[in-house]
Amino acid sequence: MDNQHPRLSDEEKHQMAEPCPLKSIRAGPNKIPKKKKKVRWADERSQSPAIIAVVIFNVVFLVLGVLSRSGAWAKDGVQQAQGPHVELEVRAAVQKPLTLRRHAIHDLRRAVTRDVPGGNNSAMQTFQVDVPLLGMNGKVVCGGTAGGFRDISTILPGLGEEDCQVTIAVNTFSNSFGRPFVGNYTPPACLADSSTAIMNLTVQSHGRQFDRLAIVYLGDTEVFRTSTEEPNRRGISYTYMKDMSQYMAMWRQPQKVIFDLPNGVTDVLTGVYNTTLTASFFSAPQAATPADSILTISSRQANNDSQPSVFSTPDQIASNIITDFPRNAVKAIFSVSATGQGNEEFWWSNVLESNALTYNASSGQLPGNSPFREVQVLLDGNLAGVQWPFPVIFTGGVSPSFWQPIVGIDAFDLKEGEIDVSPWLPVLCDGQPHNLTVNVVGLSDDGKTATLSPNVTSGWQVTGKLFVWLDDKADSITTGSPPTVSGLEPTIAISQSVTQNATGFNDTLRYTTSVSRNFSVSGSITTSTGSKTVSWTQTLAHTDDAVVSNSGLSQLNVITTTGTDTSTHGNGGDDDSASFTVRYSYPLNANVTSQVLGNGTTRLDATLERTKSVDRTNPGGGVAPSGLQLFAVLPATADRAASFAGTTFTTTQKGASTVFAAPEGQNGSFQTGTQAQTMRFGGVDGGGGGGEGDGDGGEGVELYFRDVSVKSDGTVLGDTERLAGEDVVGKRPAATTSGRPSAVMRAVAAAQDWVTRTGVGIIGRSSLTRRGLQ
Repeated sequence: MDNQHPRLSDEEKHQMAEPCPLKSIRAGPNKIPKKKKKVRWADERSQSPAIIAVVIFNVVFLVLGVLSRSGAWAKDGVQQAQGPHVELEVRAAVQKPLTLRRHAIHDLRRAVTRDVPGGNNSAMQTFQVDVPLLGMNGKVVCGGTAGGFRDISTILPGLGEEDCQVTIAVNTFSNSFGRPFVGNYTPPACLADSSTAIMNLTVQSHGRQFDRLAIVYLGDTEVFRTSTEEPNRRGISYTYMKDMSQYMAMWRQPQKVIFDLPNGVTDVLTGVYNTTLTASFFSAPQAATPADSILTISSRQANNDSQPSVFSTPDQIASNIITDFPRNAVKAIFSVSATGQGNEEFWWSNVLESNALTYNASSGQLPGNSPFREVQVLLDGNLAGVQWPFPVIFTGGVSPSFWQPIVGIDAFDLKEGEIDVSPWLPVLCDGQPHNLTVNVVGLSDDGKTATLSPNVTSGWQVTGKLFVWLDDKADSITTGSPPTVSGLEPTIAISQSVTQNATGFNDTLRYTTSVSRNFSVSGSITTSTGSKTVSWTQTLAHTDDAVVSNSGLSQLNVITTTGTDTSTHGNGGDDDSASFTVRYSYPLNANVTSQVLGNGTTRLDATLERTKSVDRTNPGGGVAPSGLQLFAVLPATADRAASFAGTTFTTTQKGASTVFAAPEGQNGSFQTGTQAQTMRFGGVDGGGGGGEGDGDGGEGVELYFRDVSVKSDGTVLGDTERLAGEDVVGKRPAATTSGRPSAVMRAVAAAQDWVTRTGVGIIGRSSLTRRGLQ
């Protein structure tokens, strides 16, 4: 989705690879288009076993196509007669050609969509497990719909009786690369002094299609980043609602709306995305305190070209000169949105750069630059802060059968990182132009030591914003001295080893990565109320233990990322309403294996377990809404919510997927997947910890809890949901342990025989440019 390069036609953006022996199997692209690649099939299959070291993700994706050739699917082990209805397609997707470097986790996701069999003709309702919101007219909104809760009113008093809702966009995205929806927003008369804005995105699709990254802009400013659910033959439908109150300064002004959802439709990729985007406005207690001004860091293409304003780095330098920074600013927070696409979609599974050629003799170069990424924000070339991105997995990622009806954590709402740049206010408020830049870096290594490197592969979609709060006195000028910065370089340690198989080819690669950083920037600022010390400190740690084995056919990644970001305004910090602390942890375990069974059937297994935990003190001190607004209004929690000094959020997903691909021309192929997710959101009393152990325990008072397990055909195995300690009244059964996947995966043998016989592994590499196949 690189809108800064010359426009290509839809046909060019979705070129087909050359015909291949297994015609019904085609490998799909990432969301960024790539050029068509020539593929030489000659002598490929006659090479050593290592030639099939197309790491396992590629194989799993392509095996899904075999299911269509078999003419039969089985659900839960019971064969069901079906006509061929799944094709995996090799398509490319880069307006500017990307050099692809693939390995196991990268290649597995390159399947096109799954097709859900069964007699249910209604669209599957998919959803993201998330914290409920306070909706229009006081309705409690869970999963995009107003829920019914035992002994809790869903229509809350005192919030107005008339709807104030604006339709922002209604559009069908079919062949929409370079063709975003463009419209105009006019503030409604009913907006008045509203303090809350809720955006509602409803999407429907049917057929086969890739997941797509989508961004909503107000002018040049990104306000919402999401991705789509991959549809199926039955059809999918979902609604996601997001609190957008931090943009109230923009909602009060007319805006050009640009909704960019690049999609491509062919005879195989039949799914279009029917979308409706609305915004609702109302007033309620504990709304976010919006910034007085929002300055944009983007490619700024809205006004002249009516195009999306995202940077695609590193091909582009994500940088703007700011000339209009308000001189009476008292607080400024930089919000950054950065998403890896193309070869960087699975950055967290990459190998060390020194290991990139481990399987070069067989399957070619692997994606390198390490499994570590850092997003850096620089002011006039000086490091102002960093964000270590959460590894979002889209609905075609790792194994598509994981992600229906539950999508991955944050897949419908890609969260932004926040960096308090208030220590830099004496510099920003000097009336001079200043340069703000966002960089994405990985690691470069020599096998023993590593350093930060900007040489990551193309595909990072980046924008940023400066949220600025102003002094009550308009003529005040904020002054002070430039801040002191420490911790500019992280501590990095790596290790790696390679063992060979009996034929002398590289078989097993083990590598570890450890990165830690202690960064601090501190200075004194003077406003109309006096002088105070302002600081921004970050303590972060990342470890990755990985094994690529079976000549590249199996891969395991065990990753942990933790961090603490602290903003301190004034002496004592905790007593200042602008100060806040965010503590976060992102552990991730991913494992994929393949083996050929005695009857010639290929079995492919994938498991995934990951958690996102975020604890905040003074959650109103940052940019994003705290999530407490609903609970400040609900009768059961209103009194308590007013005293909360922080919030605690934890969600965990566990998934298991199995695919059996029968030999070509035989029946009996099927796929199945299960996923379980738990989520807990709570309020923390004063003091930054402790609280009452309500509900399932853990720190703080439980405000919302959900525990849901599903199968990939849409079956809900169990669902427990609590709001303010009360069970939700609904259609869902009580949660059970049935269908819960194990986090532990078996080690399995290589799939050489099957790959050699069917050519699937070769076809899976047909869109890769660094496999030596040109």
